[in-house]
Amino acid sequence: MIKFTIYVFSISFSLFATTFEIRFIGGCSSQPFLIQKIDFNDGANVGDLSLKVLEDNRVPYKGTSQGINQIFNSPIGFEALEILNDHEMLSYGWCYEIDNVIPEVYPNELVITKSTQVITWFYGYAHYLNSKWISQCEKSYLRQSPQICSDLSMWKE
Repeated sequence: MIKFTIYVFSISFSLFATTFEIRFIGGCSSQPFLIQKIDFNDGANVGDLSLKVLEDNRVPYKGTSQGINQIFNSPIGFEALEILNDHEMLSYGWCYEIDNVIPEVYPNELVITKSTQVITWFYGYAHYLNSKWISQCEKSYLRQSPQICSDLSMWKE
């Protein structure tokens, strides 16, 4: 009888105690430069949790819980624009996804749920072609842009 009680307790505890991962991936490698496991915190949002992880790990950033503009020395402003020709450009910045899905809301508006397994921040780009934005949050490391990847020291402190 005692073994059964302990077994039931361990099953019920696992249903309520959840952890997930938060990852940060730079612009030139698919390997995260930071991975941290976090205990589920009811009511926490992606933006606040992300900033806390960066601060706890002393990773320099610019941004708010509404969005991250820069991590380490990633390009921002005009340096984050890649003009390909007269009709095409890429605009780089930080994006996030939850369990491989890019939500269409600011990170401070997305509350973590118990089903969340992985939050991934990645340096990505929006693609502008013939006067239209045709994509957003494409992963930069898949493209390996010489403009973004020529100085790999920008992805470190």
